[in-house]
Amino acid sequence: MTEHAQVRRTDVSERALWFGVLAGPLAWLLHLGLSYPLVPLSCATEWGAVFHLISLVTALAAVAAATVAWQSWQQLRAEGPEGTVQYGRQGFMALAGLLKSILFLAVILAQWLPVLFISPCNYAP
Repeated sequence: MTEHAQVRRTDVSERALWFGVLAGPLAWLLHLGLSYPLVPLSCATEWGAVFHLISLVTALAAVAAATVAWQSWQQLRAEGPEGTVQYGRQGFMALAGLLKSILFLAVILAQWLPVLFISPCNYAP
């Protein structure tokens, strides 16, 4: 008779895991979806700070997603056998959320850089 490893119940909530997985890409989608349509309006009113505000808010959302995913990953790691990460769906979601949030944070920051140095109003239709 073989011994089966006992699966431990974790306190990592499903909401935290899904937030970690989805918030980074959704923040980027919001950044992209709001920035482009606002170019003509912000250039007409000469208020370019809206781009910086959108970039800052969406970057903070991606950082929050990465933080939640990191905390979930650490919690699963602490509860796994001998300090290893608990395998399975929760571990995958925590790690995928962390990596995706970091990736989309980098994309948001990369899209923010041109706005810092070049006025979008020079190229508005």
